Amino acid sequence: MRLTPAVNIKKMVYLTQHVSSIIDDALEQLSFRNLLYPKQHNIIAIAMKGKKVIARAFNDYTQSSALQRLYARKAHIKNVYDHAEVAAINKTNGLVDTMIVLRANHKGNLLLAKPCEKICMKMLRDFNVKKLYYSVNGDIVCLKL
Repeated sequence: MRLTPAVNIKKMVYLTQHVSSIIDDALEQLSFRNLLYPKQHNIIAIAMKGKKVIARAFNDYTQSSALQRLYARKAHIKNVYDHAEVAAINKTNGLVDTMIVLRANHKGNLLLAKPCEKICMKMLRDFNVKKLYYSVNGDIVCLKL
């Protein structure tokens, strides 16, 4: 089953066709995840090197990786489970230059998925991620780090 995103990504001129295609695929994965876990905020992060997708990960409400715990301790935050961005970085060798973070509801509407400042943004900068795309209530924002 394929849900059409509420936002017409093809009309966003600042997104390349390649990034737009990756976002479209991610929204399809999110729609399936929303069916499986309807009461959770399901967020997907896609780590890229150049034009190649090297990792995809969802937020996890059951476990916390060593990297997540490290950044949570630095931010003086307790009991934090894996954020999608951290889980995606964990699946790579750290050579990520672009990260895409998306959240959508069960209808396919894009929702706010800006990475948290104290953990995820700090980690993305530490890992030298240069470009970040994230969803914001029906739109996609591109941020250069």
